Amino acid sequence: MKNLSAIFRIIILFCVLGVSSAYSQVTLEGNLNNVFKNKTISFHSYADYITQKDTILAKTKVDSSGHFEASIPLNKTRLIWIDYGRIQTKFFAEKDKHYKLLFPEYHKITIADSLNPYFEPEQYWLGIDDTSSTELNRQILRFLTQYNTLLTNNFYAILQKGYHFRLDTFYQKIDSLFGNIKNPFLQNYITYKLAYLRFMSVKRDMRYMTWHFFTHKPILYQNPAYMALFNGLYRDFFQYYSNFPKGKTLYNDIAEGKSPLLIKKTLQNRYEMQDDTLAELVMLKGLYDGAYPSKLADFSYFPRHQIIMTLDSIILLSAIPQHRQIARRIKQKITNDFYTTKDSLKSLVFYDSVNEKMILDNFKGKYNYVVFCDINNLPCQENFVLLQQLSEKYRKELQITPLFVKSQKEAVEKYFAQNKLTIPYYFISDFNELKSRNIIVIPTFILIDPYGHIIMKPAYAPTENFEHHFISILRNRR
Repeated sequence: MKNLSAIFRIIILFCVLGVSSAYSQVTLEGNLNNVFKNKTISFHSYADYITQKDTILAKTKVDSSGHFEASIPLNKTRLIWIDYGRIQTKFFAEKDKHYKLLFPEYHKITIADSLNPYFEPEQYWLGIDDTSSTELNRQILRFLTQYNTLLTNNFYAILQKGYHFRLDTFYQKIDSLFGNIKNPFLQNYITYKLAYLRFMSVKRDMRYMTWHFFTHKPILYQNPAYMALFNGLYRDFFQYYSNFPKGKTLYNDIAEGKSPLLIKKTLQNRYEMQDDTLAELVMLKGLYDGAYPSKLADFSYFPRHQIIMTLDSIILLSAIPQHRQIARRIKQKITNDFYTTKDSLKSLVFYDSVNEKMILDNFKGKYNYVVFCDINNLPCQENFVLLQQLSEKYRKELQITPLFVKSQKEAVEKYFAQNKLTIPYYFISDFNELKSRNIIVIPTFILIDPYGHIIMKPAYAPTENFEHHFISILRNRR
């Protein structure tokens, strides 16, 4: 009995050690600008690099002197960022470490920034109060300085000359600078950054790159360099592969079968896809891009309802926890972006210039190019001359519907008169009506087909060559 008791205590000890190692902590502290005193700040990361969903890892209260301390559960090295006015401060955190973060000068977001839908915070690598020569952030910044200098000076030569642009000297230099630093995350980060460079220049072959850098190798879900190469290689892969004999069943695997097993079988017609885990990650990327095509302008190449049903099967059946989580996030995003918005817009009420109540179903029969705008917003104003030209050129096929929010009727009338605009316009009385329907950015463009179905959300703006994509829609649907 004593022996059994001792064995039991040892088992409990190993269990406790296992749990504690799985839930390691990283501790953060620093001093912020006075504007953050007595406020709460958040520490963000990507939940995954396919959906790039922003997830909050922790929140903490800044004290009256601007100082903060926070602990974040972390079992692997991860990119973390903090929103800091006009900049987004970021750094890599390793488990079981204590970081003293050094923040730059603070600049608040201006009114012009808040009105500009194209505004993005400047990316800034946070300083770390650590003089160690092997500190991860210090080494990554050192590497990126070399890497970005090469790209800045030689980008077009690398793309145009390909095989003839010699990179051997650069690879040797990187090896001499970083070869002796045995941090696995740094080694992988450099490996996949250089692999992307190799893909751009010498080996523009998806299958070669997959075999040498992904097949039967660990999947580095939280390494940005690994995932950047993966996402670059497999962007819109399902659309591409379904046009080849070995991938021709892919559409039916989704549209009729809704089957991860059938999709994986079709993928594994390729020799580099014999790795089950990799094939499933490619499947997730393919389903995501199938719902958000970058090249097919007017509709999803694969039916979204069936994509969601396929994702449901992955959520239930996948043996890989990370893949179940990614599938769940893809499903949530598709549902929110295409179905929640579509259903809620049917109930959106707006008013014409004589205060008559309208809904979007009033415009069935033509394609409806809807723009949610603010007359005081410069990017909105920049599009109206082009909207007028589109209205005149495609009057038989296309209805232009500007819906103004936060705009005085007199200001809209004056602007339209001064610019000789004849497009009918409408007003939404409460901006919260849009927020509740997942329309946050102004301007937002949406294209609705003649039957009242949303086919592009967001749609291209006129300044983003919407006309080219609309011509493709008309050509494909006639």
